[in-house]
Amino acid sequence: MRRIFLTFVLATFSGSAIAEWVMVAQSADVPDRYYVDPQTILNDGAIRRAWVLEGRSAKDNSGVLSYRYLYEFDCKNDRWRMLLIAGFGGQMATGPRLTSYEPADSSKYIAPGTVAASMLKYICSQ
Repeated sequence: MRRIFLTFVLATFSGSAIAEWVMVAQSADVPDRYYVDPQTILNDGAIRRAWVLEGRSAKDNSGVLSYRYLYEFDCKNDRWRMLLIAGFGGQMATGPRLTSYEPADSSKYIAPGTVAASMLKYICSQ
């Protein structure tokens, strides 16, 4: 059932051309940029879900230039987990979808001063 729901969500929000991506972070070691589509933020108390886009500076070994993630953030406990990952051959989640999968169901603590902390701050303030 969860897989059907996530497939539906991915299909529903697959149009990145209509998304209004807001840059919320840039990694320090490489010039990758991270964006959030504020229109996709779902608020359920301290829990938020949102689509995040990672714009990479170069293609990885799989030919992926950008990734789109569905994240869930626990604003009260500074934790997050990935619900879905899709990798695309073009900038800003365009071009062919080269990979897509659901990671293991586990949440992680968000350390201060990280890209994830910047995303948490932005998403939880919405």
